[in-house]
Amino acid sequence: MSSGKIHKTTVRGGDCPHVNRSASRQVPLPLSVLCAPCARTGLPPAFAEHRLSRLTFLLLMLGLTFFFLPSPPAYAWEWPEMDFELSSVFSYLRFTDDYPFIKDHLTNEAVFEMKASGVFPKEDWYYALGIISTADASTSFFSGCAVQELMLNTVINADGEDYLYEVGKEDWEWGKSFSRTPTYPMPEGYFWGAQWTKTKERQHVIVGVATSTDQLLKKQAAPVESTSEAGALTAWLRSGGFLTASDYEFVFSYQSHAQDALTPACYNLGFDTSRDFLNGLAIHGSINLSHTPKTNEEDSARRVDCLVGGEYTLGAKVIVCEVLHQSDSADTSLVWAVNNYSAFFATWQWGVESLWNLSDGGRYFKLFLEYTALERFFPSLEVLLFTGSEKSKISSSPVDLLVSLELRAVL
Repeated sequence: MSSGKIHKTTVRGGDCPHVNRSASRQVPLPLSVLCAPCARTGLPPAFAEHRLSRLTFLLLMLGLTFFFLPSPPAYAWEWPEMDFELSSVFSYLRFTDDYPFIKDHLTNEAVFEMKASGVFPKEDWYYALGIISTADASTSFFSGCAVQELMLNTVINADGEDYLYEVGKEDWEWGKSFSRTPTYPMPEGYFWGAQWTKTKERQHVIVGVATSTDQLLKKQAAPVESTSEAGALTAWLRSGGFLTASDYEFVFSYQSHAQDALTPACYNLGFDTSRDFLNGLAIHGSINLSHTPKTNEEDSARRVDCLVGGEYTLGAKVIVCEVLHQSDSADTSLVWAVNNYSAFFATWQWGVESLWNLSDGGRYFKLFLEYTALERFFPSLEVLLFTGSEKSKISSSPVDLLVSLELRAVL
């Protein structure tokens, strides 16, 4: 079967909200750019007056405290696996002529990540913790610190059935498409929630719920506005199975209003499927029907989103092409990409991506290049370019060129 999770894109164009994250290591955008276009004309938010060295010391102390927590006497405590990453991102932003009061400028941002994972005593529960902090390197002031990921899960086998329980904060996204599948109701990010999965032979049932309002410190975000909105509560039910060289899944999801978790915002009914021809070629498709109930301010509405695409693997290279159509905006978008992200031992990892809105002519291009021959040091370069008419949704971004150089060290 096609993996579908080895490559993603970070860009969502205008009313095309389903193009999202990258699955290979990508260059994070500066926080001053990670806002909607209407809000990026102002200055970045003020940084808290704390220094990066203090946060690093605090996180190290937290890690040491975590190591030496007393364990129950009946079981031996296993030391967790610890990973530390420190990166510095240099970015050049060029703004369009529509924003003459904003000058082209260079930014420098530092990102510190700590990750810990392991098994609790009795070896029933697995845990993963990720903390991310960012700071403006020129002033050493913090722009934020938060728990990016905190996950607890366990697998229980009973009478030939496997039960997986997950609770915490993580990215709950599913789907095998290069772009984000239309059946996934939440925007990009890490959210607090829980999920229960039952698997028997080739059939599965998944029930989950998440509070989709907490999107603190996403390391990746789209540099253009997305129509996806976070609700106060999102719940989903997924049921499907695996065949010899294909799979299918039905998805029902519900979202509440962002201001009121008890008021329904929309109901979704979707279907995902994929087929692997076992010769390097795989195809996939998704369709989602969305219904918005009538409110005092607005009438009821329905929309249909569908995605059809395929990928061809040629050695270490993957070629992807997808078409996404949205009925409410009558937008049709074409996404294509070529990369070698699956070549884990290659000296260079590279990728080229493009999104073309066939309705208004807006286009987006992306080039990613990373040198991976060094053991603990990984420099990478990312170039984002927006073209098209002034009225196109993708080209309406205030930034028409973004060049980022990331220097990432794994400690």
